[in-house]
Amino acid sequence: AMNRTMGDIRNRGPGWIAKGIREEYNISTAKIKDRSKLKIKGGSIGDLEFHYSGTMLTPASFNMSPDKPKPGAYTIKATIKRGKRSTVGRVKKLTKKQRKNIGRNFTKQGTRNSPSSPPMLIGTGAKSASGTSHIPFQRTKPGGSTSGGPMDHVIKTVSVPQMIQDGQGNTKPSVKKALDEGIEKRFDHYTSQIMK
Repeated sequence: AMNRTMGDIRNRGPGWIAKGIREEYNISTAKIKDRSKLKIKGGSIGDLEFHYSGTMLTPASFNMSPDKPKPGAYTIKATIKRGKRSTVGRVKKLTKKQRKNIGRNFTKQGTRNSPSSPPMLIGTGAKSASGTSHIPFQRTKPGGSTSGGPMDHVIKTVSVPQMIQDGQGNTKPSVKKALDEGIEKRFDHYTSQIMK
């Protein structure tokens, strides 16, 4: 029963962890799997470990809207934690005077000069239908061109490992609960089969 339970935990564990993550975060199980790498270590229940690695995710992984830039003004929003819609950035429409001075300001001939921009959606160049076509970027450095410099800062949120563990390395309660319940159910299932 123990060997079958171990095999089951290794196979089903990532699904239970994803269920625990989804209790707190607004991300699909497919995106959790796609945006992280998993290594399973250990041969018994006492030393079994699921090691996740992955980079910080963009708001596009968390139901971001709009998913493409709109003409004029738009507000970028995302639901990273369940039930909490947050604003990532606001793109304001330029006035006639601002449009007239835009090149002069970037070449330091105008009265206003800012090396930074609000977060705005920039194309990623993704060719596949499943790829993310736009993500929020922000310009933080001045540039020599009339466009004002490159969009050099990608707006990021959290990584899959941060969704699983807190800052002290402890497993988050929602993930621990989902894992414990899953393990208990499978162990009870195999124990009841042996008792028959």
